[in-house]
Amino acid sequence: ATAKKDGLFVALAAEIADKGKTKANNRAGALAALRHIILKNAASFEPYVAPMLPSFIECAADKAKPVSFEADATAKALINNLSPHGVDFVLPFVLAEADGKWQSNLLRAELLSLLAKDFPAQMNLRLNDIVPVLSSLMWDTKLQVKEAATAAMTEGALVLLCPHLQRPLDLKCFTSVRVSPL
Repeated sequence: ATAKKDGLFVALAAEIADKGKTKANNRAGALAALRHIILKNAASFEPYVAPMLPSFIECAADKAKPVSFEADATAKALINNLSPHGVDFVLPFVLAEADGKWQSNLLRAELLSLLAKDFPAQMNLRLNDIVPVLSSLMWDTKLQVKEAATAAMTEGALVLLCPHLQRPLDLKCFTSVRVSPL
């Protein structure tokens, strides 16, 4: 059964990796299949699907809208169904700036928000890694990315876990060089 699982996930990963213009439907289909696998039984398939998260983040910026939609939904399904043990595995993928495209950055900020809401204790241990990434995303040129990064800082429990950032003025320090909490 494991060999069959391995073959299935290798085939799906190969479809996602094929960036040909004519292969957009195949990529969207592979992402949709992975999302349904995650939603059906995430715990069993987490070791197979979690390593594919960088591909999901990259596909969020795909020119083909069905692919970007499925990539977004699949990445969020993975994070929403992640076990606490998987947080340390996926967090470096979310923190890494892949291609710098705004759609990928938007998804990264949204995933950080989901992780912070679902796993506050694990995320609190990694604030030193997370806050610099979110603060740089708060300076992104795209408004949607700025808003998602700010939401991740405020709503995502990162602010609550870091007592010296609890006042609203403090968050403005990340977006304006003129504001200082001191």
